[in-house]
Amino acid sequence: MKYLPKTGRLERNLSDAHITAIPKSETVQTIELTRLPDGSILEGDDFIMAEKDRKVLALKEKYGSIDEKQITWVKIKKDQTSPAV
Repeated sequence: MKYLPKTGRLERNLSDAHITAIPKSETVQTIELTRLPDGSILEGDDFIMAEKDRKVLALKEKYGSIDEKQITWVKIKKDQTSPAV
């Protein structure tokens, strides 16, 4: 009788998963926000989540299945130069 080592659930799940490592240059993603003269931010949480989803979707289309934990999100706050129309 041949001895076969028992595999655990985590090992089986990881062996079936195909996770692609994205290049280091793509691991830092930015979201540009507009800072108003009073110090508040023009864009809300819905805008930020939509931008994250859009950028993650673009990375998934480019690289396939990726681990979102690889991505570091950076918010860039730019001062408003002209009044909103």
